[in-house]
Amino acid sequence: MIDNEEELPVLPLPALDEYGYQPLRFLETDSKMSTILLASDGRNRHYVLKIARVDQLVRADLNRQAIVNTIEWFTSLGSHPGIADLYPTANPSHSQPSYLARLQAWEGAPEFLVMEYLEGGSLRDLVGQQRLPLELALQIALGVAQTLDFIHQRGCVHRDLKPENILFRTPLHRERSQTLNAALPLPILIDFGVAARAGENRFVSGSRLWMAPELQMAYERYPLAVDPAWDLYALGLIVCYMISGVMPRRRSYDWASYESYRQRALTYLDREFNRRPAAEHDAVLQLKSLLERTLA
Repeated sequence: MIDNEEELPVLPLPALDEYGYQPLRFLETDSKMSTILLASDGRNRHYVLKIARVDQLVRADLNRQAIVNTIEWFTSLGSHPGIADLYPTANPSHSQPSYLARLQAWEGAPEFLVMEYLEGGSLRDLVGQQRLPLELALQIALGVAQTLDFIHQRGCVHRDLKPENILFRTPLHRERSQTLNAALPLPILIDFGVAARAGENRFVSGSRLWMAPELQMAYERYPLAVDPAWDLYALGLIVCYMISGVMPRRRSYDWASYESYRQRALTYLDREFNRRPAAEHDAVLQLKSLLERTLA
């Protein structure tokens, strides 16, 4: 979520008095399924309201279900430091805490949820078009991998892993981390809107740029058995992005383009091998092997 008011759609701020929040402004998002609103409570604490987009009638039900799906996985998985926190809606009329609410004053009464405001920005913001130091990229990848391990052990496959869905609670700067011993903000995984249970037959959904070519071929065409390997392939692409500063090629979903993309990152690791001291050669070779297997 990027705080950039100049590029936001013109939308009316919703009335949130019944929930105890004061709307502040909309935040930019690449999501086509939801609108993101920054709000505060009476103590000047900031929260994010994720609101289902119901303006596109064809996809309105899917967008509503994504909000429900996020909440169901949140309550199923439980708390984890690498997953964004969700909060019950502060409606005093509810006898029991509820994470799902509606904006009754909005057309279509869209569902919404309340989550923590992650001020540190996204991994996409951090990388931009300039590769990260290898040590920093590895620490971020490790944090994401640990969170994926947590959800995979509980049967959950995220299915929409991408740099825009990896955020930080506090700003992260490239120059702060030059060694693996430096303390860094933990990468936080958001958006479980299309997450699914491993083994279920589901239509492929998510961001096509960050999925394997065979998934792109099946995208919204025919169901496949959900596999945790889908998330691992996406993480492999994200590691390539972090260490090269280059995004996968848009609108090119063939095998050759992704093999070329992987090779670019491996070539960079070859250069790293040559400039690193001998004591670090084995670590670079292991990373290269890991990427080759992840993106096989």
